[in-house]
Parts: sequence; C-alpha cells; structure tokens
Amino acid sequence: FLQISIGGEMMKDKIIIEFDTLNRPKTCRSFLALCTSSITTRKSSPQQTYRGSEFHRIVPGMCVQGGDFEKFDGTGGFSPLYGHHWEDEHINTNSSNKNSSNKNNKHDQAGIVSMANPGKKNTNGSQFFITLKPTPHLDANHVVFGRVISGMD
Repeated sequence: FLQISIGGEMMKDKIIIEFDTLNRPKTCRSFLALCTSSITTRKSSPQQTYRGSEFHRIVPGMCVQGGDFEKFDGTGGFSPLYGHHWEDEHINTNSSNKNSSNKNNKHDQAGIVSMANPGKKNTNGSQFFITLKPTPHLDANHVVFGRVISGMD
C-alpha cells in the first residue's frame, strides 16, 4: 500500500495495489523494495525508498506520477536492484494469460499502476504513475505491473 499525505496531513485511506507478480516479477520486486525500504546498495543517493517522496507530476483527469526519490523533481530515480535504466518486462498487448491482473498491458481503466519512463523503451527507473482514466495511448510504451484495488477516492 501507499500512505499519502496532502499538505502535511495524512490521508485516512491508504492506496492498496494488487501486483502482477506472475507476469512482471522484476518490476514488482523493484517497486516493493522501494516501498518497504528493504534494499540497500552502494549508490550515492542517501534515500532509496518512496517514503517521503512526492507525486511530482499531476495531470488532471489523466494520471499522477511519483517515485523520484533521488531528485524529487521528475528527473531522477533508479532501482536499487537494477540501476538507472533497466529493460521493459513483458510488454505484450495481445497476451491471453487469464491469471494476470492486466494480461494485455492495457491502460484501460482508472487505477492502473505503470512504470514511467522518459519516452523510450527499456528506460525504467523508480518512477511510476497511476491512471485516473483509460489512457490507451500508453499501452505499448509503459509496463503495467498492478492496479489500485482500494483508495482511489
């Protein structure tokens, strides 16, 4: 889950995310490590956790983006497991795997959790976004690894 504060006030509800660990294990492992602060490396960044970081980009009616714990402005972030740029995992817009929470890597509803990148494939770091509505133009460019199941209010 993600615990959010707005203007220094802790929100009552947590954002609870269901992860697609079956199809996106590497992506989920990196995200969860940053949520739980369970990984340490020799990187120079003193903080390697989402704890205390901000949603630095809000596109009204489209998405909220966060995960830059390095520079806090949308230009930083990395995976303590895989580095600054690591490969996309299983972007397949035609999959029929019924066991996946998002079998087709589709941004087809509000609450989809996906890796943010600078517009190029294989450039994942730590930044992620949550959709606020269907955003199909993002399907082939961003790895969907979960969905919000509670706390979108």
